[in-house]
Amino acid sequence: HGEAASADAPPVASAAPAQEVRERRLLALAIALPRFAKTYLDELAPDAFHVEAHRDAYALIVAGDTRLEGWPERLQPLAARLLSDSAGLEVTEAELREAVYRLQLPMVERLAAERREAGDELGRIEALGMARRLRAALRGEV
Repeated sequence: HGEAASADAPPVASAAPAQEVRERRLLALAIALPRFAKTYLDELAPDAFHVEAHRDAYALIVAGDTRLEGWPERLQPLAARLLSDSAGLEVTEAELREAVYRLQLPMVERLAAERREAGDELGRIEALGMARRLRAALRGEV
């Protein structure tokens, strides 16, 4: 009868995927540092965000709309989470920059792989060079 009880138990919520966590952290940092947000978010392409709501929030922030209460109703759950995540944060510009690099790196690595598959060796080398620079920056070597 122990098996029946476990079969009826609700599934355990898994942790959010790392990509989703990176995206949400970047958005929370951008909300906490609106003065620098556009500069750093302009370095990203919308497709750096895998979660649709995150892409939409990114577009709003880049457009200068950091008033979360004014965001569309469908983004209000995310807005509440970002507000909670950014509340009381003592954030630096360096942290925002690092969060951007952490989101850029997998995208650049995918680009290198795509260029390799397409036979674009020069493009692959350029993308690998960019990935190397991002990793160096993340290690504080730049």
